[in-house]
This record gives sequence, C-alpha cells and structure tokens, in this order.
Amino acid sequence: MQQIHARSRALFGAFVLGLSLATSAIASGTLSPGGGSDPVAQGRKVYLQKIACSSCPVPGGVSDKAAAMSLVERVQADEFSLSRRERGAVVSYLNRRWRLG
Repeated sequence: MQQIHARSRALFGAFVLGLSLATSAIASGTLSPGGGSDPVAQGRKVYLQKIACSSCPVPGGVSDKAAAMSLVERVQADEFSLSRRERGAVVSYLNRRWRLG
C-alpha cells in the first residue's frame, strides 16, 4: 500500500512539475500562438533584419518619433524592397513602438 502511495505522489509531482514548466514557457513568451502571426512582432523582426541592421539602409534604426514617421513614409513608398506583408508589419511595429497612430 505504501508503494502505491509513493508511486502516486511521484507521478503527481512529475505532473505538477511538467505543468509548471509548460505555463512558465508560455508566460515567458517563448511560445507564440498562431505560429508567429502577430504583425507587430513580425514587423520588429523585419525592421531589425532588413532595415536597421549594421549593413542595412538605416543602420541602428531610428531614434525619435519624427525619424520613425519619415521611415514609415519610406516603407510605404517601397523604398526597401519589402513584400506587401512585410511593409504592413513594419508599419504596424513602428506605429506601436513610437505611438504614431
């Protein structure tokens, strides 16, 4: 009987540990619901990789609201050869980041 209780406690402990690890991973943002469909997060990624990297057209990115507004206009004018989806995502990111909209 004691073996059954010990086994049950061990299984319950493993279940609780697994559950706590799963919820902490979700809370930390390591898992993305919808497969990364958040346009702001996608826009930040595109902005950092294709616009603001050290060898990109705007190395280091923009540092104030006026520059962000100017960059939105440049992105919308397709100055950076981004896809339509990437342009929309970058504009969403800049609008949220700099509170433009």
